[in-house]
Amino acid sequence: NDRWDRPDRFGSTGLVRRSIREEFDAREVARDTRRAQRKASRSTRKIRGNIMRGLESVSFALGLVVLRHVAAHADTYPGGEIHEDVRAYLEEKHQDTSYAENSLDRSRFYAETSQYPNTDIHGDGPSCSWMGELHAELESHTLFELTLPGTHNCGSYLLSEELMPGDWGEKSEAALKVAEFLHIPVEDVITPWSLTQDRSVLKQLELGSRYLDLRAGWNGKQWRTFHLEQGVLISDVLADVEAFMAKHPMEIVYLEVSHLVGSPTREQVVQLASMIQKICSVYLLPRSFPLQKKTIGDIVRSGKRLIASLATSQAVLDNYPQIWPGYTFYNTYANTDELQRMVGFNERAATWFTKYRRELLLSGFLYKLSWTLTPQVHTIVDSILTRNPRNLYTLARLAAEHFDAFSLWMNGRGMQGGNILLFDFLDLSLNRTEVCKSMIALVRAVNPLLQTAETYV
Repeated sequence: NDRWDRPDRFGSTGLVRRSIREEFDAREVARDTRRAQRKASRSTRKIRGNIMRGLESVSFALGLVVLRHVAAHADTYPGGEIHEDVRAYLEEKHQDTSYAENSLDRSRFYAETSQYPNTDIHGDGPSCSWMGELHAELESHTLFELTLPGTHNCGSYLLSEELMPGDWGEKSEAALKVAEFLHIPVEDVITPWSLTQDRSVLKQLELGSRYLDLRAGWNGKQWRTFHLEQGVLISDVLADVEAFMAKHPMEIVYLEVSHLVGSPTREQVVQLASMIQKICSVYLLPRSFPLQKKTIGDIVRSGKRLIASLATSQAVLDNYPQIWPGYTFYNTYANTDELQRMVGFNERAATWFTKYRRELLLSGFLYKLSWTLTPQVHTIVDSILTRNPRNLYTLARLAAEHFDAFSLWMNGRGMQGGNILLFDFLDLSLNRTEVCKSMIALVRAVNPLLQTAETYV
């Protein structure tokens, strides 16, 4: 230590040299501190990861409990409050008794025929019976090993100008404000954001959809489809399903009837269940069928190829052994209008499915992924601005253009992302992608068990 205090040959004092030593020592201490912090950070991240994995497992278990509880008590939950200006709008509309007459015929957005050359909707093409075309490859597998394409909110292909009671909220309020600002009828704002398909349910099935997300609402007199606005009769949708099943004996279809807005009574829900059973009884697969153990070949040979669920209480379903409970389908969706957030959510959801696939199988849940962008309140308000999306079709087209990358991402990992993959405007996914130019190509792209070495060459 004395050498630090002796003057050097340049005449530096011991004080200066001592300050240099102190600075050197301080740097050593700082370096050791940083090392300790990094080590502690790694330990903290490891502990946090273990905690998150534990919470994830607990969350999954609680999710199953909640799903069953909601299914058992679905008819006891109260409806939401009605916003004052929406209530005023509805009351004003309902004063006009002629308002709803022939309103379905006035939809300006419904397209009965295809605007795309690649889609086969003539009732007898490969898309109509793709499960039959691939039966030799599918028959030894269970439905839990397969991902089926489906249509989100399948009944919202034709909408009236009348709102569905019980389905109003922030988005309806936003539409009202946009309509007031532009001095146009509110339905001119709501309808473009409510249409999720552009073909009838029969044509969706003929296009290749094998899962139907059917939202049912009670308008005070009838059960109708809806998405903010009222759509076609539920009985018409069921008739479409029955007609398709009769014509295509090798196809299996999921039908999920959910939401049941409009504050229906128990008797009205029973009426809906009876309608499902009456129209589709020939093809309904009973709940007693061991879906986890039986193969696709077993289901086809049984002739009971329609798996229909209804989101209501078990007390109602006890009288309908051919109708499955609502929690049969495990729903996931990103609930965002941002592409990157939707893609990231579905990548995480697909990874989660791969991790917990065995638990889902044991629970009998069919896992859904939604390749859909969902308009938010700000999406509707911002539609006033130039170049912003002004309808759901625009968002669906954006999602469809990026489906290739997602299918390749799953394919590169040999990953089955779920049991059901939902789309808005299904034909867009067959015409805006390079990999999936047909329904069979799309099905192969999302099902590892159907892929061959040359599939993506």
